[in-house]
Amino acid sequence: MQPEHRARRMAEVAAIAEDEFDGNLAQVLTWDYAEAVRALRRFPSVAEPGADRILMLCGSHAVLGMESNALRVLCRLGYGEETKNYTKTYRSARDDAMAELPSAPRCWRRRRCSFASTGKKRARRPRRGAGSAP
Repeated sequence: MQPEHRARRMAEVAAIAEDEFDGNLAQVLTWDYAEAVRALRRFPSVAEPGADRILMLCGSHAVLGMESNALRVLCRLGYGEETKNYTKTYRSARDDAMAELPSAPRCWRRRRCSFASTGKKRARRPRRGAGSAP
């Protein structure tokens, strides 16, 4: 990312925080899940998985926020239905895994970190033209 672009993006984020949230984003953490996700998605480059991670890591909502490596691990473990649509796959795996996890948000943060590190080490897809995955 170029410095000028990054500076413009930061100014845009600050403007959204100031204009739409009166400079207090902490209030979003007290809202219900759907409303909080909608609010966080107003920021550039924040989609549903990113909003879930923010809510999970802040400990405000019991939601399993994952990045692609953790999602890949869950799919390979049989959670969710893997489709060509990333959002559908994400929601399916997240919801299946959430059904088996305790409801304490702090526990979910530990699980997410565990899935992410496992995904980076073990759940790699084979390269095109390469043999099957180990």
